[in-house]
Order: sequence, then structure tokens, then C-alpha cells
Amino acid sequence: MWICFALPVAKAQTEPDTTLYRIETRDGNEYLGKIVSQDQRVVIFKTQQLGEITIQKIDIKSMIPVRPDRMIDGRFLFDNPQSTRYLWQPNGYGLKRVKPIIKTSGFSSTRRVFA
Repeated sequence: MWICFALPVAKAQTEPDTTLYRIETRDGNEYLGKIVSQDQRVVIFKTQQLGEITIQKIDIKSMIPVRPDRMIDGRFLFDNPQSTRYLWQPNGYGLKRVKPIIKTSGFSSTRRVFA
């Protein structure tokens, strides 16, 4: 009777993980691929360019699963570091040329704050 319950668990443990991960190491290298296996000390990672590599867990700075919508044509799209820029800095589209009182050039801008 125990064998009937143990077989699905054993099968679930042997199926390979198909989730893509981005691993960043402490020395600044970044790898994109799938985890083949891992234990308490090492991660065996399969990348497209390097094949299977073994990385010590102590050397891993971050290991983040990659969402499928971040992959386009087999390439990983990084987050935009300027995505919140317009919250505190204006763009150049609202600038208007002003006629100066003194013979210098200047610009003015209109800023709006949304509640």
C-alpha cells in the first residue's frame, strides 16, 4: 500500500525543472539557464552558451526565476532603471522657449502633480 503513494512522489522529484533562472555570482558574472540539480553546497546549472556549470552556493549573490514574458527571441530583457524617472524629473517635451527680458536664452517648464 505504501508503494502506491510513494511512486507519484518519486516521479515528481525526478522531473527536471524547466524554469529559467538568472544567477548572479559575487564576482559580477551573470548566467541565464536552467537548474539541473542542486544540493546544500552546489548548483549544477545548464546555460545555452557554456553548457553545464557547477557553482558553489556560497558564490551565488542572487538566484531569480525569469518570467517568460521577459524573454523575447531567446534574449533576456532587463528591467528599465529609468522606469520611475518621471515621478521626480520632467522630460524635455514640456519645455517652451521664452522671450527673455535680458538678452539671454531660457526655458520654462510646466509640472503637474497627480493625486
